Amino acid sequence: MSWNYISSIHKGYAVSNSLMVNIESDGKILPRLMISRFNMLEFFIVHPKSIELDFQLEIFANVSKIAKISTDLKDTPSFLFILAENLDYGFITIKNREIITKCFGTIAVGPNIVNDPEDIKITQEFTRVGGFITTFYIGIYVLSGIFTVFTLKLMSSIEISVERMFNLRLPSQRINDISTLHNRTFKASNPLLAVLSEEDTKDRTKRFQVFELNLLTEELITKKWYWEIYFAGNTTVNKLMCLPDGDVLFFSEINIG
Repeated sequence: MSWNYISSIHKGYAVSNSLMVNIESDGKILPRLMISRFNMLEFFIVHPKSIELDFQLEIFANVSKIAKISTDLKDTPSFLFILAENLDYGFITIKNREIITKCFGTIAVGPNIVNDPEDIKITQEFTRVGGFITTFYIGIYVLSGIFTVFTLKLMSSIEISVERMFNLRLPSQRINDISTLHNRTFKASNPLLAVLSEEDTKDRTKRFQVFELNLLTEELITKKWYWEIYFAGNTTVNKLMCLPDGDVLFFSEINIG
């Protein structure tokens, strides 16, 4: 069980997500602290020693996860991905105290309902042409070994479109962590995924693997020179961090390696 604290004087009250975003109001781009609780989004003005509620918005379902999609766009409202407990999702922006929905749907991975937002892993990668982002993807792991990929395209300086969505099955039903590996070590032509999984065996052996994500053929590719590491079942490795230089840090309950 985790707790969210907004500041020293505002204790979290059923807060599932909190992040800084940009909203558009009367033609101006303004920073706001956005928090989610149940099916409500709340937007706060941040002062040096306090926060002040600006407005609230009610959405389609209880919120499980919110991610801000990183782009090169300047002076535009933040492009947000929202996932609900019932696995409905939406790509949205906030304009004049309203939700502008770019795309919505349901991630179909079976009848399961996500109970713990910590089970949800989100990663993203970009394609640059001439130094500018043109296309990018966001990948979401929810449960049952299914990795859902959205490919998105930058249409103009202010518009993003969701081109397609597809599902991939990861090699394990239990994924402890997943991230995008910076493509400096292997020089692959496609994005690389770093996956930390747990084997469905008695000793619960943990395995780290690198996969190439082919966005055209919609498949995961493994090659013999890509990293694959096995951890003993008694280790507590449960998190990873991909560094800008291409290295990977592993986190356990007592060590960082």
